[in-house]
Amino acid sequence: MRLEARAQPSRAMALLSPLLALAITVLIGTGLFWLLGKDPVRGLSMFFWEPIRSPYALTELGVKATPLVLCALATIGVAITGAAAKAGATFISPFIGRLDD
Repeated sequence: MRLEARAQPSRAMALLSPLLALAITVLIGTGLFWLLGKDPVRGLSMFFWEPIRSPYALTELGVKATPLVLCALATIGVAITGAAAKAGATFISPFIGRLDD
């Protein structure tokens, strides 16, 4: 068996893969709740509906999501800085001075 790269990515799979992932997640979640003897509809509504049902819930979602967003931004910044440094750029950090080889 040999894998070959496609000449062009599948447009259908690009559109359907997020929906397929969501469907698989819901099916596995439903199965887990059922195995635990809990109501699957109530359990999944806690994940999908409760975080957006009221202004208070939205602020709580923001409080919990902010550290994740900051970590993602820092990771992107480190990646961009590393790529630019590899390309020959010199950075001067206010904390650790010059960042060059």
